[in-house]
Amino acid sequence: FDQSAYQGTIGGTLFPQINFFPADCAQEKVTLSSSDELVVSIGEWDEFCFGLPGTATATATSESGLTATCTVTVAAPAELPLNTPWTLDAAKGEQYLRFTAPADGWYGIRSAGDEIDPYVEVLDAQLEGIVQDDETLPDDNFFAPFYLKAGQLCYFAISAPDCETGTATITLQTLFAATSVV
Repeated sequence: FDQSAYQGTIGGTLFPQINFFPADCAQEKVTLSSSDELVVSIGEWDEFCFGLPGTATATATSESGLTATCTVTVAAPAELPLNTPWTLDAAKGEQYLRFTAPADGWYGIRSAGDEIDPYVEVLDAQLEGIVQDDETLPDDNFFAPFYLKAGQLCYFAISAPDCETGTATITLQTLFAATSVV
């Protein structure tokens, strides 16, 4: 690899350069692999595709069995605070945020006063404890209700796929299930 370490952010890609030494030797086909596909996967054109935050080792293996490794780190996105409005700007494209649950419970993202229609995806590949909504949660313009245990971390992809400009205000809130019907 032309570098011993690479860094990126969720959703990004990078084409690493792989060099053979000495410079005038025959070039061989190289296969790339990753020690953790959730952190970095290898794309169709041998690019690094940055996934969830963390660190993985990428390995390049030539047809004759030569190998090289590098470290790939995906940086953690900004924290989405609980009960604090956050502005999605469609011009910035897809944006990533993280959240750490302060307590066991249901959480959801509310959208209000929007110029644009936001799309929220909970990136839950590493989560434990997510359970399906049993229809007792409020359905008041909340996106993707999800359950987290105290201290559990999750990531969000937030975008406005049908808009090039405009903003939306979103707020991450605790949801409370219905306890009775009167």
